Amino acid sequence: MKKVLFTLGLLIFSIVMGCFSPSVATIQPALTVNMELLTSEKPTSITKFDKPFTVVTVEDNVLLKAFPSDYGFEDLQYYNKGITLDVVGEYDGFYQVQLARDDYAWIDKSKVQVVEGYDNSLAVIESFVYEELPNERIYTIKLNKRAPYLLSESILYRTEHFIKYSDGLDLVVYNVKNYPENKYEVHLNKLGVNDFGYKIYYKNNNELIIKMKNFPKVDPQKPLEGLKITLSMSNIKYPYKKCPCLISVEDEVSSKILNKLKILLEDFGAKVSLVDEDSDSTIPDTDIFITLHNDLRPVSLNAVDPVGVNVFYYYPQSSTLASKIDDSISYHTGLKDRGVDVKNFELIKKTDYPAVFVELSYLINSAQHYKIVDDEFQKSVAKGILKGIVRYLNDK
Repeated sequence: MKKVLFTLGLLIFSIVMGCFSPSVATIQPALTVNMELLTSEKPTSITKFDKPFTVVTVEDNVLLKAFPSDYGFEDLQYYNKGITLDVVGEYDGFYQVQLARDDYAWIDKSKVQVVEGYDNSLAVIESFVYEELPNERIYTIKLNKRAPYLLSESILYRTEHFIKYSDGLDLVVYNVKNYPENKYEVHLNKLGVNDFGYKIYYKNNNELIIKMKNFPKVDPQKPLEGLKITLSMSNIKYPYKKCPCLISVEDEVSSKILNKLKILLEDFGAKVSLVDEDSDSTIPDTDIFITLHNDLRPVSLNAVDPVGVNVFYYYPQSSTLASKIDDSISYHTGLKDRGVDVKNFELIKKTDYPAVFVELSYLINSAQHYKIVDDEFQKSVAKGILKGIVRYLNDK
């Protein structure tokens, strides 16, 4: 079960601070950006408070983090407004919060406010109700007051290119009475149905709701019929200077491919929404989310000209979709398969639906450029994504 362990937070924190050791050297490359952004003005150690105090989240979608950074590595949970947390320390704009005896995490100081005179007694679980509906199963845990929690997919094992996860979710509710270490821990089974999105939130102030979407019943002859699919053109703009003559080409190519894909998906019966902005507020209710990007990073950042396709995901539930789309694009286009990997792009960090980020190719590479601007090649890309989705649905 994924837990907010102090040792994990301290390990990654030590990497950010530059305290590398042979046992953590493999993590170093992913954190290069964080290392470069640290300055001498920032604190060099965690400030521990003599007396803990309580804060409350003041808005929705506040991130609980494994360590104090704005860069998304090991984001643990989105929290509703109104969740109280015990603060024991701080570092560079983040509070360190204690969830249980050995469980620590971090939260942005600007997203919470101090609560004076808060009754810090343990919460009590009053009931646990389960409801099975045609398209989802709903768990309702009623408490006498809100308590912090962590919901995560159960990871069985992880390789370089794939995460194998179990058939369900792990839930921990903290600061509750009558349980070991004041933690209520439960595994929520899917009972043979694969994950197709889930979410957790508080309702009526003290009811913790977990909704788990059932995988849709698929007609092998019409696997996309009625399925809601959202497509997005990623507008990622990197801080270093790119070739100005290609910036408009980047957006134009992505737009053309997505419009071709939209037509193909609709021909197969899907209900398709196309959004243009990198904002989760623009994403409608959907079953599957796909965002597309064509990279323009300078060749000088690579030992050789960059080439090929990557597909990224954030949560394990999306790893199979990512793998199917990656294989299919490579097969239908002949593009080099650069593999499937985990990335912390904001657009694919919602758990309500399987979501992937397609890094299609590199326009700075002349050979790739001439391919990707070709109309027939764009059609083959759209076909590859379509076939990848169909394989994902039919293989379940």
